[in-house]
Amino acid sequence: DPHPGNIMLLGPDLKPGLIDFGQCTTLTKEQVRTVCHVVILLRTRSPTLIDRVLAAGDFNFNTEDPELKMALMYYFFDSSQSGGGAVRPEAMEFLKDAMQHNPSIMPVLTDTPREMVFYGRVCGTLRKCFELLGGDESVISLWYPEARAALQKINDGAPDPVSSALLLLPE
Repeated sequence: DPHPGNIMLLGPDLKPGLIDFGQCTTLTKEQVRTVCHVVILLRTRSPTLIDRVLAAGDFNFNTEDPELKMALMYYFFDSSQSGGGAVRPEAMEFLKDAMQHNPSIMPVLTDTPREMVFYGRVCGTLRKCFELLGGDESVISLWYPEARAALQKINDGAPDPVSSALLLLPE
């Protein structure tokens, strides 16, 4: 259950510690595949590719605007405050402003796989931590090698067209 209330500073060194593992679960291979797809897709920073794969998948939006879809994906599934450099700053600012001041115009993900909701909560927690530390770190960049290795392992046993195509992309 990742959120700031479940992060404690422990001991004289004030090392961060996590509490409340009540919502932990093991992901199925298909759920891991979904997370890997998102990480690898967002790492491409290609609006065209991301939009095409999302259109064929499990994510739905209340907007058809590809730029706002991109902003939503980077806001919820990466920790970078700037959208990893793939989203125009105006789109990210519109999104942040709508969340805080005018939720009725907020573009939203209307259908998101369950595993991605928790993944998004982790990204949000990390984004705020990085912000408070004065950084703008992208977990997509950090997790990409792990996602690629996990997807390769899954795909070796049960290939699918999207995974196979993503694994063909240059690193």
